[in-house]
Amino acid sequence: MSSSDVNFRIVEYVPPVVDYEEFKEDFLNPMITVEELKEKYNLGRSEWNHYRSRVLEDTGLSRKPSTRMGVHPTANYEYIQKIGDGYVISKTIGVNTRYYGRYTDYDTAKMVRDKLIESGWDNHLGMYLRDKYAIARRKPAYEKAVEIYPVFEDYYLNSSLTIPKIRERMGISQNCYRYLLAMVRDKTGIQHRRWRRR
Repeated sequence: MSSSDVNFRIVEYVPPVVDYEEFKEDFLNPMITVEELKEKYNLGRSEWNHYRSRVLEDTGLSRKPSTRMGVHPTANYEYIQKIGDGYVISKTIGVNTRYYGRYTDYDTAKMVRDKLIESGWDNHLGMYLRDKYAIARRKPAYEKAVEIYPVFEDYYLNSSLTIPKIRERMGISQNCYRYLLAMVRDKTGIQHRRWRRR
């Protein structure tokens, strides 16, 4: 056989077609192992890394949930991780990861996570919920907000005073104002103040 008789056949690699939502659901199931996922979806190393990274970015998790993490197999643990003896809520936005507190039990973490999702991950609400329910010492600004909330709510909803005037009159710091605003939104469902003229 001469060199001119050699035939080359070029085979183009076609990555497996994966239903991302189905993969994500399986990935988040702690009862399904990594090996089972790779086999089910016929994933090589690079495809596995691609889909794994995508789910972790979407959910804010740092790794695939497993039964070793202590998460109940039927739990909805998106954005919730079991770390030590608590449950941590976090979400990755772009390249930044935001933490929304550590909670003693899964049910509290789930309730907080659900409120955050419902609000579109409102940062003010996140701070309020974290300080109200998370395992941590409450900050002085939060304590002050709880104390003065009734007066602030009345000014905020029923007066024509501007926010700077309300803050000046009540001696409210920026942090305290964030807590108060989150409390108003949580209690009343009102997202934006309506301007009242005298």
